[in-house]
Amino acid sequence: MTVHYLETAYTPAIGKSPQRAIHLSPRQEEVLMLLGEGLANKPIGRRLGISACTVKQHVQAILKEFGAANRLQAVIFAYRYGILANELEAAAASCGKKEPLPNLVSGV
Repeated sequence: MTVHYLETAYTPAIGKSPQRAIHLSPRQEEVLMLLGEGLANKPIGRRLGISACTVKQHVQAILKEFGAANRLQAVIFAYRYGILANELEAAAASCGKKEPLPNLVSGV
């Protein structure tokens, strides 16, 4: 059941957008990208040069903005509506990477 949930969770909502506009600060977008990598607050803080408490505040703001109950729901929401995928593609483009992004869920 968990595998099925994960396989369908990352399915993009083609032609759909969130019911309301999503407003994230640039720092919240950075935190969201690192959440998508599965990092906890301390490693995110180390990468961004901010405290774990500040990361926690950003995570709470992201959860509130998305109406998510936890980090996983926020990441799924962000992938589903193209918020996180767009950020990852922009980051890859800025690094000069030309290869496509890997699939999130392998053929299990």
